[in-house]
Amino acid sequence: MKPARLVNLGTVEYTEALALQHATAAAVAAGKQPDTILLLVCYPILDLTRHGRDVKKYCRDLEEALIRTAGAFGVEATRIEGLTGVWLERPPRKLASIGIHLSKWVSTHGYALNVDLDPTPFTEWITACGLDGAMFTSLARELGRPIAVDEVRPAASARSTS
Repeated sequence: MKPARLVNLGTVEYTEALALQHATAAAVAAGKQPDTILLLVCYPILDLTRHGRDVKKYCRDLEEALIRTAGAFGVEATRIEGLTGVWLERPPRKLASIGIHLSKWVSTHGYALNVDLDPTPFTEWITACGLDGAMFTSLARELGRPIAVDEVRPAASARSTS
């Protein structure tokens, strides 16, 4: 299997990122570009016909990449049975969300890893995955220090392309 092409976008406007995501997905589907990962938020654009056409495995692989990324910073993340995303336990705190879209087996969307944001509005306005008592968290909150996306990007890149 060929490694995916990694494109580090930095900070871009949503509409620009969405247009790039759609254009890249069309090129991957047509076989004109290799599987491509757009960072951060992470949008893996993969032709799953090259990876076994297994949506559950693909989702679990994304979770595993996130668990390993968090682990690179000493944060012990995990899965919670029956839920999508990456969590910390006791009390349950959601560290990353996953949303997948497939069209003709080409994936778009991907994951959002909470690096350094204030999760309070999400916790106050949203019940994480419908679980009472579950909260959202971030790497910064768990580490007790500020952390920049640029600090996380190399660890995420290493875990997303392997």
